[in-house]
Amino acid sequence: MRLLFQLLDEPDGAVRAHLNHGTDDVAAEVRRLAGLGAADLGAGPGVWHVLRDPAGQVFCVAGNSPAQLRHRDLG
Repeated sequence: MRLLFQLLDEPDGAVRAHLNHGTDDVAAEVRRLAGLGAADLGAGPGVWHVLRDPAGQVFCVAGNSPAQLRHRDLG
């Protein structure tokens, strides 16, 4: 598993970064997480998909293989 944290452009608020979950198969991971209770908020720009966890926090599933060791630009 590879966890990425994305700094948000929000100047204030309780959460100013959120989790990006890297996967080899974005569509399959979105389906899996939605089955576990995440709300599907739709595709974002680039290679990621936005969801909201059952506690209300937004996070992304990104097409960034956990096995990949080199940094890849997700934008």
